[in-house]
Amino acid sequence: MSSSGPSKQEAISEQRESEVAEAASSAALVVMDGNKDGNQQQEEMRSTIMTLREQLRIVTEAQAASQQTIGEYKDMLAEMAKQKELQQNEIATIREMVQNLQSGSSTAGSFQKI
Repeated sequence: MSSSGPSKQEAISEQRESEVAEAASSAALVVMDGNKDGNQQQEEMRSTIMTLREQLRIVTEAQAASQQTIGEYKDMLAEMAKQKELQQNEIATIREMVQNLQSGSSTAGSFQKI
């Protein structure tokens, strides 16, 4: 009986060792899968970040171009306002000259009548 006791114990020990090894192997596979999934998620996040950075760069460049265009439009409007003011001044000068000529011709006409 003493020989069957240790062999039964050995069998139980071997079975436990086998179960522990199998559990460790399964745990290692789960960890490897988790790492693989984690690495894939990290890669997807990196890709998303790179895409967002590129989009931000494009938007920033577009905003800079818009600001430049707005500045150019403001300059054009200021120039147009200046031109309009000059034209209005010229028109006022011409009107004044016409009025002077008209009043001068009426004065000259009245001198001729005398």
